[in-house]
Amino acid sequence: MKRETLANNFVYHVFTKSIAGYCIFRDELDYARMIDLIKYYRLEKPPTKFSAYIRLKDRDQFFSKYLLEKEKIVDIVAYCMMPTHLHIALKQLKSSGISIFMGNVLNSYTR
Repeated sequence: MKRETLANNFVYHVFTKSIAGYCIFRDELDYARMIDLIKYYRLEKPPTKFSAYIRLKDRDQFFSKYLLEKEKIVDIVAYCMMPTHLHIALKQLKSSGISIFMGNVLNSYTR
């Protein structure tokens, strides 16, 4: 099946689901981590890996001072997280933005 190219400035519904009903969000910390990942990786070329970012003591100051100056690759329109899966509506702002964003978010969450 030929894969359609995602166009900029369009909104797409993207979802990811676990295998065999495995819970990917087990507690409030898992949900909060995913929300932080979504906010972090919507930006183009973050300066560091998320694992280094979350160890910063002044994370909120760093985010507002440096990261908000970065351009976004996607806009988050809406999201819904359930124990076994995630739905997210994304507006692609840069070419391949959704693919890059989802790859970064999911790879970072699973590590």
